[in-house]
Amino acid sequence: MPSFVNVVDAFPDVQTGETPQLVLPTISVDSLDMTNIPFELGSLDRTRRFWAIDVFGKTKSQRDDFTYTIFNKLKDENISVYNYDLGFPPTVVPQVGYLVTSKIVAKPIYVFRDLVQDLYWRSRITFFTSFTEV
Repeated sequence: MPSFVNVVDAFPDVQTGETPQLVLPTISVDSLDMTNIPFELGSLDRTRRFWAIDVFGKTKSQRDDFTYTIFNKLKDENISVYNYDLGFPPTVVPQVGYLVTSKIVAKPIYVFRDLVQDLYWRSRITFFTSFTEV
C-alpha cells in the first residue's frame, strides 16, 4: 500500500462532540464475528473469523483502485501470521501459520452529501478466514 494511505485497526471513530476528521484516503481493517466450524468427526473444530475492510477514497477511481488491489491480494494469496513475541523485523520473526481467505465480497457503499461534511467514496470488502499452522 502506498505511504500516503492511512491504515487503521478498526472502523474510524471520533470522540463524542468532536467534528469527524476522516483523513483520506483511509483503509480500516476490523475483525468481526468468530465461529467454530466442524473439521472432522469428534471434538475437533476449526475457528473461522469474519473480517471487514473499509476503503475511504477521495475519488471514485481511487476507491475502486484500492478495492480492486485488496480484493485480488485476498483472492490470490494467504495472509501470513507471525509470532511477534519472539522478535520484530529485521531480526528473526518466525511464521506460525497463515490465514486462508474465503467468500470474499467487495461492494461500494454510497455516501450522501447531505449526511457528511466532506464527500468521500467508500467500499467494503468482507471475507472469512481460517487459520492453518505451518
